Amino acid sequence: FTIAPSADLVLTDQPVFATLVSTGIGQADSPLATPTGTFTIRTKRELVRMDNLEHTGVMPYSYDVPLAQYFSGSKALHAALWHDRFGAPASHGCVNLSAADAKWLYHFTEARAGAQRAGTTVRVRGQFSPVATR
Repeated sequence: FTIAPSADLVLTDQPVFATLVSTGIGQADSPLATPTGTFTIRTKRELVRMDNLEHTGVMPYSYDVPLAQYFSGSKALHAALWHDRFGAPASHGCVNLSAADAKWLYHFTEARAGAQRAGTTVRVRGQFSPVATR
């Protein structure tokens, strides 16, 4: 499926899901940017602790984050329970979804499982305009 400022999940030629997402607040080369390109969902976790303690110049946080699906390093698709700014940059590089949308997507996708299962392909294209870090 493809993620842009709004995410459309497309199988073959027919969209099956569309929603607003929040991507990273950083410039393309910043650790706070959402990477663009084609990826595979590597792992899925129903609940995972995420923090930004490695970043400077931003408000620190540490959250238990539901429905995380990792696709590039520490970047994941996941529910964001702490904001409702979907459709605008708000993350530190992950793709934030509403709780309901994250639940639907989590149950729809597959993670990679060795040679037996490739995992769902994720295409991240386009970027919101970066905003000043918070």
